[in-house]
Amino acid sequence: MSGYLKDIALRKQLEEKVREATRVRTDGEKALAAATDMIAAARRIDAVTTEADALVAEAMSALSAKDYKLALDKAVAARERASRIYRDRAKGIVDASANLVTMAKGLGADVAESEAATTRAREALGAEDFETAIDLAKKVWKRQEKVLHEHLSGSFSKAQSLIVAAKNLGRDIGPVEDLLSRARSAMESNDFEMAMGFTKECLETVSGELRTELDRTILDTESLMRTAQGMGADIAKMGQLIDRARQDMERLDFEKAFNALKQSRAEGEKALQKGLDGKITDFTSG
Repeated sequence: MSGYLKDIALRKQLEEKVREATRVRTDGEKALAAATDMIAAARRIDAVTTEADALVAEAMSALSAKDYKLALDKAVAARERASRIYRDRAKGIVDASANLVTMAKGLGADVAESEAATTRAREALGAEDFETAIDLAKKVWKRQEKVLHEHLSGSFSKAQSLIVAAKNLGRDIGPVEDLLSRARSAMESNDFEMAMGFTKECLETVSGELRTELDRTILDTESLMRTAQGMGADIAKMGQLIDRARQDMERLDFEKAFNALKQSRAEGEKALQKGLDGKITDFTSG
């Protein structure tokens, strides 16, 4: 081959390499732009994009160094990682909303509309219509969040009331106050499952202690009632107050229950005193 033909062949090879480098660079820049857009979309739904961010940084560094093949590989990897992060976050949003629906349903709330919306959200996920899935899920979350907030607020009030009752009895309320504080913090962080768990533990613990104390007080009061009855005293009102205390205890209204027992004991002591006075009168008269 003559020198002239060799020059033409070399020139063609060089031009092909330039075209290839340009193509790779262009593809890399497109992939990088797509990755950046996907990362932005993921951040808008509060996804953690650290891994994708690192790959983008590596791609940009390779571009600056004119290593276009490496830049393309890193940009494609960043785009794929960002897409996976976005998909996983979208699924997490739908799952979280579905979990709220389940919790609200367990509380007896009417969740038929939310269940239907959750089904549509899952269908949208399957069709990779992530925006629709997220929009439906967020609306479901907002509805059920209100239900759970109202339930927890009521439970917090009940727990606080029981804690005050326990404190008035001289009980150590530190552990249950800690549980209630944890429950409030969890609700503020939108961790409703944990909030309900801490609240349930708090209510069960403090009500259990109060129930034990109340059972003991009922036994003492019933013993007083039997003593008064043995002396011929009228114990009807005592019995009624004890029954009322039991009813209040079942409603977890321990303060009313203790007050009823206090009244019952007062009635018993008064009846007992009358009985004693009568016995003394009979004795002195005899």
